[in-house]
Amino acid sequence: MTSGLKALCFALLFLIAASPVRADWPGAWGLAQLGESLAETTEGKVRFREFRTVSYLNAPIELSGYVMRRGNRIEKHILSPFQESIVIDGDTVDVDTAEGEHHRFDVNDHGLIKGLATALQATLSGNLLVLEKQFDVILSGAPTGWTLHLTPLEADLRQVLPGITLTGVNGLVETIEIEGEHGDISMMTLQHTSP
Repeated sequence: MTSGLKALCFALLFLIAASPVRADWPGAWGLAQLGESLAETTEGKVRFREFRTVSYLNAPIELSGYVMRRGNRIEKHILSPFQESIVIDGDTVDVDTAEGEHHRFDVNDHGLIKGLATALQATLSGNLLVLEKQFDVILSGAPTGWTLHLTPLEADLRQVLPGITLTGVNGLVETIEIEGEHGDISMMTLQHTSP
């Protein structure tokens, strides 16, 4: 009887430890605490390496460059294998392509762009509670190693953006995985350096 009770307690402890942390659990480490850590992270420039798997290509594409953040402005500059820049600033996205074309979008006119912009701006600036308006948000782990999974609430957006998963340590985002249509995946690793 005692060994059965111990086994049950052990199983319950394991389930509690492995369960995702929800933002509404009082006193738990959650979105508010992660948001504070992310907000305290110094703005600046971080190198990245990204692998994209696209359904209509035979092999993944490897990209590299840097990402800059200042407030709600996020810049992604691809340097290899081609040069391209994407700037999210408030409700505007500017894209300068490798072909020399410039495109400007209002995020409110494009569900996919709005979903991506909201997810990245809110996460990198530490304003995580905003995410719950557009995503089912699941945070698991602890400050020393966390995973934030975002699933769009709107069915139309979920078809083109099934999910976004970010991982990190304390206030640093280390990876960003974006799931796309047809099984497309973009996995970006941010290469933080010590000051």
